[in-house]
Amino acid sequence: MWRLKMGKGENESYLFSSNNFVGRQTWVFKANEGTHQEQAQIEEARLSYYQNRLNVPCSSDFLWQFQFLREKKFRQTIPKVRVNEGRDGDEEIRITKETASNAMRRATNLFAALQSDHGHWPAENSGPLFYFPPLVLY
Repeated sequence: MWRLKMGKGENESYLFSSNNFVGRQTWVFKANEGTHQEQAQIEEARLSYYQNRLNVPCSSDFLWQFQFLREKKFRQTIPKVRVNEGRDGDEEIRITKETASNAMRRATNLFAALQSDHGHWPAENSGPLFYFPPLVLY
């Protein structure tokens, strides 16, 4: 199983760093690591990526997301909200302050869990949410 290893700031005999290896990322592969459930989750993500690779070209970084959420024992405690605005038949639907607030808190909670100990979001942060985490968390 692939694991993302973050720089620890230790002295390395063959590497030099001016910032004590903060933010350094290395992918490490260990063949028989992880539980059967974790391996099944990774295999499902791989198959999903393979089947949708022409529609969604980036990997969405599922491997490091699974790893970080598992290591931090993250469970989303804020209930999912459905944000609708417009018309549903004769009824006009409006977004309430509470709905928007809950959606923002839920997203902030997830991005805080995905943040590394060095203060950044490792690997690839592509898509429309590229600028979102720094704006919300700082």
